[in-house]
Amino acid sequence: MREAPPPDLNRVYVLTDSGLRQLIGGDTSLTDSALRLLVLIDGKLPLAKLAKHLQGVSEPDLNTVASGLIFAGHIKPLSADAAKLGDDLGAMDFFAGSSEEENTGAGKKEQDFARALEEAQNLAIKLKQQGFCARIARRPKHKPKHAQGEAYSILVVEDNSNLASVTRKFLTLEGFVPRMAASRDEMVAEFRKSPLPDLMLLDVQLPDANGFEILATLRQHPVLQRLPVIMLTAKTTKEDVMRGLLLGVDGYITKPFEFDVLIAAMRSVLGMDESDKNEQV
Repeated sequence: MREAPPPDLNRVYVLTDSGLRQLIGGDTSLTDSALRLLVLIDGKLPLAKLAKHLQGVSEPDLNTVASGLIFAGHIKPLSADAAKLGDDLGAMDFFAGSSEEENTGAGKKEQDFARALEEAQNLAIKLKQQGFCARIARRPKHKPKHAQGEAYSILVVEDNSNLASVTRKFLTLEGFVPRMAASRDEMVAEFRKSPLPDLMLLDVQLPDANGFEILATLRQHPVLQRLPVIMLTAKTTKEDVMRGLLLGVDGYITKPFEFDVLIAAMRSVLGMDESDKNEQV
């Protein structure tokens, strides 16, 4: 019988589709400790830092629980590309301080998960019906400062050159300032430029990175964790929506999309009203 591999407590782990189904589904054979650990795993903190939120679970017990989840395929280590992205962003001189996630207790995370599950069910339906969905709860209380005068700066991370070109032209006509990136490295280069963008359109599938892992990395940083992010995806399942919600996505757009849908999603996430639209054009 194959033994469960030992976990590396200093590594960051992420949920697999199987692990996400264990949380969402009503029927599971996992222990209470395993389910509590699954709720805490969000692709942001290593197991050692998550352990302090698992009251009553010793380090040996944590090793046993985590090993079982790895063996069952419910969690996996964060990819090397995502870890490198974190290192690249962490080296930028305008990032300082520590992430709020380290001080988030288990009770708060469990409450967030319960709300995200209900929200995912509703948003998945809207996503299929209208081609986009936005999280009203994450709209900024105050309008973001425009990066380029009165125009919103939009970072578009899309590797399809034809779609990227058309999107750039359309956003320009609509009065936005598009900034383009076709890969992880180009995205990092854009973040190194000043000022930061006001909104990010992020393709889920990139040639050298996974959009969900990019989102998880962004949400670790004191500055970029508040950057509004809309994910561009061909997947509309409740599981995919749930994954994004747990990582802090602001909205989804299904591909292929109509450009009026794109603008509607952007305006919703940015909290723009008609006066903003008049200022843009």
